[in-house]
Amino acid sequence: MEISGVGSVYTSASGCQKTKTAKSEEAVVEKKPSVTDSFVKTEKADERVADGKRLSSDQIDELRAQHQANFDKLISEMMGKQAQHSKKATSVFDNLPKLATTQEEAQAAIAADGDWGVNAVATRIMDMAVGLSGGDASKISLLRGAVEKGFENATKAWGGELPSICNDTYEEISKRFDYWESNGSLDGYTME
Repeated sequence: MEISGVGSVYTSASGCQKTKTAKSEEAVVEKKPSVTDSFVKTEKADERVADGKRLSSDQIDELRAQHQANFDKLISEMMGKQAQHSKKATSVFDNLPKLATTQEEAQAAIAADGDWGVNAVATRIMDMAVGLSGGDASKISLLRGAVEKGFENATKAWGGELPSICNDTYEEISKRFDYWESNGSLDGYTME
């Protein structure tokens, strides 16, 4: 609202005008007619549906896929190498091995070369740690602390001492953290 004054006359430029002259005169107010918006539904939307111009489910799926690809590209460009490591960290959960349903399957799964053996589980945990850190070795102590806390919580949830395979896995993870800390990466690490 703008108010400008000349002598004893004041005007307001906000859609109505007020004029004030001397103290003895009254204010005069002029109002403009009010305008309201209204909604008028047209039949064009119904015509579009009748003409078959709606997107098919295949077209919608294609648009969603394009949108996801564009979003992934944007994130990749924005975050660079960190996005690659982050994808590696979360992909650990993409193709987890199936769980055993029989005693024989369970024994095979936790064997040295099994899907749930020490090497396999330690590798998945360390892949996630490297992915979360973006390969930054300065994060090792933070990640090592998180793994320790995870094993402590597992011990409490188990109600006592964990099975020996869990302790062996923890020791292997600790060796890999030590190697990473000494060498700046896990490249070249081999399990003894």
